[in-house]
Amino acid sequence: MLKIQLTLLLVLLSGASALAISPPARSVASVSAVTGVTPADLTPFDPDAPALYELGLGVGGTMDRHYPGSDQTRLVALPFPFGIYRGEIIQSDRGGTRARLMTATNFDVSVSASGAFPLKSSEDVARTGMPDIGWTGQLGPKLRLQLKNWDDGAFLRAGLSARAAFSANDFSSVMGRGFVYEAEVVYERPNTFNDQIDFFSALSSSFGSEKYLDYLYTVPAAYATAGRTAYQAHPGLLESSLEAGFSYRTLNKKHKFVISGQAGTLEGSSNLDSPLVKSRVDLTLAFAWVWTFFESKERAARVD
Repeated sequence: MLKIQLTLLLVLLSGASALAISPPARSVASVSAVTGVTPADLTPFDPDAPALYELGLGVGGTMDRHYPGSDQTRLVALPFPFGIYRGEIIQSDRGGTRARLMTATNFDVSVSASGAFPLKSSEDVARTGMPDIGWTGQLGPKLRLQLKNWDDGAFLRAGLSARAAFSANDFSSVMGRGFVYEAEVVYERPNTFNDQIDFFSALSSSFGSEKYLDYLYTVPAAYATAGRTAYQAHPGLLESSLEAGFSYRTLNKKHKFVISGQAGTLEGSSNLDSPLVKSRVDLTLAFAWVWTFFESKERAARVD
């Protein structure tokens, strides 16, 4: 399953806005690292403050494994709409859509979401003859705690999210698939080499309920073969991963380019014994280009 921080279509619908790779099903080319907003307080009269809202279009893509533990990869690219809103209380940018709560303690609540492309079992050797994996998505709350801020705009942040998972082969066949939980630590540093390049990174671990991991790793007896034994999936650790990347914005700030890489491991996961796990290492490369064609004259009063 190819990962698209809904992380493409679902992320955009939830208010996240750009492209980074986040691990929640090791399938999703997440669209959330393109905006590059410096985490600083900005007054409404600051001429350098970003616009209150922006609209744009982009093209993003990812090269990723079919699903966590697969030893086969594919490349997918597609266009997407792009939007940012930087309100006093509600904000929507590369970090997602969130409400600023208890700002004295650097704590807020955001929307965490991800999605994945379908997979035909005939395209994956390990799953040949098994039912296809449909479109999948995840949506739920995310708690964020700012751990440290530096004078140069860099910050260290912890996050904890819980997402309900679902799958669908079409609009009439949506099914609940349990839950996915994720813990992460994020480090970002704007203006890394100059005022046009930002650096971002994240260390995370994701966990799945039995129902969710059953969808990925269970092999019913009816689909067991000489080379694929029957297997019942267990809840627990899905994957741990390290992501890093850079974003570059042009001088007129109308275009932004993002590239990121992610290395994941299934070591210690609860379903290493599944015959569908063919590799314990997942490598992902994601890229995006975003064009901002409109921004409001009104400036943002505050950006976190």
